[in-house]
Amino acid sequence: MARDEATCPAPVSEYAEQNGPNTMTFLSYPKYYRNASGNLIEVDTTLVESPDPDWDYEVTRGIWTLRIRTDGTFQAEHEGNVFTYQLYSIGLGRSGSYKPFAWGEPDWSNVSVMGDTIRWTDIFSAHGSLRALYS
Repeated sequence: MARDEATCPAPVSEYAEQNGPNTMTFLSYPKYYRNASGNLIEVDTTLVESPDPDWDYEVTRGIWTLRIRTDGTFQAEHEGNVFTYQLYSIGLGRSGSYKPFAWGEPDWSNVSVMGDTIRWTDIFSAHGSLRALYS
């Protein structure tokens, strides 16, 4: 029996696998709400310019709030829990065994925002791009 996407959205694991490498995905749940007719309506996760001068873009709908600076800083907030982080290197390993690649300093100047996605291209010269997706 096929899944009815109007009443039963795809599981998180299926959704995350579709986004590909070099993608940081922030999932907004509940992703859907029921309108007065009982139909599931998707929460709008479009990034908008932030009125807060400390942040460039934000999404404040859904149960999580996501704030982003174009310098690669992210902040996710939910019920008083706040997580702020910034990508400053890419490498292999964890904690004490982490070894960054010798790619130099990140360049955050090539940024674009479209819908629920912010994308930086050529952050580490010719070593690739990064995008953040809020869904």
